Amino acid sequence: MRCFWVFFLVVFVIPAGAAHYSPELSGSYERGEKSFLDPEEVDSGAELLDHYYYHKCWLKYRQQLAVSDYYYLKIQYAEQEYLTKDNYDRRGIDLSLNYTFKLREDLRNRYLLTLRNQNYKSADSNDYQLLRLKYQLDYYDNPASHYVFYCQRQWKEYPRQSAKNNICDRLSLGWKYKVNPELQLNTTLKLDRELFDHRSLSSNKFGKSLSVGFKLKL
Repeated sequence: MRCFWVFFLVVFVIPAGAAHYSPELSGSYERGEKSFLDPEEVDSGAELLDHYYYHKCWLKYRQQLAVSDYYYLKIQYAEQEYLTKDNYDRRGIDLSLNYTFKLREDLRNRYLLTLRNQNYKSADSNDYQLLRLKYQLDYYDNPASHYVFYCQRQWKEYPRQSAKNNICDRLSLGWKYKVNPELQLNTTLKLDRELFDHRSLSSNKFGKSLSVGFKLKL
């Protein structure tokens, strides 16, 4: 079923390309390290709790189709290696597919598909595969008012612990309003649901939230 969704998005939803736009290829590589210190001993020579090295890289292919229409395909690889907590050592590959196009001047929609394969070197029982599908609709009521609606479903499967399998759903409705060139107000309502396998020790979760914010140019 999931392979069908991938095939459908690639073959039927996303056009093969655009004759008047050249494709873009971008990428990045990052390598670094981080330390975890005891917060109670920062001023007197903090004890090192753990330390890990990481590196990640990504490559993205983007094709413009029209002034407001485009798609991109992005692949990312990330790896972390800890000095002491080797059960946290992990590596993962993410594949993202985005297709954005305008339905009319005041209405734009977006499809986003994400696939992830996460592997733990010393704790393979935590290995999982993830599939996320998201649909977003942007409506511009007027130059100052902008509504954003999206619905999302995520499947997470653990090959070696199927009782941990879960499905997460989210509905979100947001509104942005530009009072003047310096002040913008925004509010978002979210509804969440997380469902677990019937054999799981975890309970199903339901939630809702309302946020209100602003952005002011000083």
